[in-house]
Amino acid sequence: MPDHYWKIDRYARLSAVCPKTGTQWKQYDDTDDVMTLMLSDVHQLVISQGSTILVSHLTSANFIASSQQWYIVESHSLLCARNWMRGVCRNDSLLFVCRIEISGKTETRKFRVRFCDVDNLSGSDQCSDCVEKLQQFFPVKLSVAKQATEAADSIQALLTSERLPMAYLHHHHHDLESIQQMLRVCLADPAFPAFVQAVETELKTVVGE
Repeated sequence: MPDHYWKIDRYARLSAVCPKTGTQWKQYDDTDDVMTLMLSDVHQLVISQGSTILVSHLTSANFIASSQQWYIVESHSLLCARNWMRGVCRNDSLLFVCRIEISGKTETRKFRVRFCDVDNLSGSDQCSDCVEKLQQFFPVKLSVAKQATEAADSIQALLTSERLPMAYLHHHHHDLESIQQMLRVCLADPAFPAFVQAVETELKTVVGE
């Protein structure tokens, strides 16, 4: 696999969690030097700040990095990352969560990056491309906000479609006795009238849109 690079304009790592002030993040940005997230051909995730990066391979799992006016802020081998690393993607930002054993104790580290707009690609496009590559090594979950947007797009596509999905085109045939039994069960539920009213209100809202 060739090296992959993504330009980022912000990197932050969780430095402390205080009951009074909440989480504290140590933040870096690209005001002074270019910041880059790299996925190397030896499955190494490297976040660096600077202008030059030189990498010498030792084995398929290790490497030596020599620098020239640049600084590595994160470096992780992804060979077994599925066991200890997770990601959460939201728009143009990506949060990494790592569980690392230090002196027999398991500690959790968190750091996050924000991707830049490059050429005709937005930061969100860059983030999606990076997530696609990283999902080969560990799970990356879409945030609730992004899932909600995708769900809204799917609903809008359904409402504007001339044809319904096949699942809605298949009618379910019930005999009269079965329908009567279902109605009796529903009417016996004290909350059923309120449910019917809520459904009717929501249908009017959808039709109005």
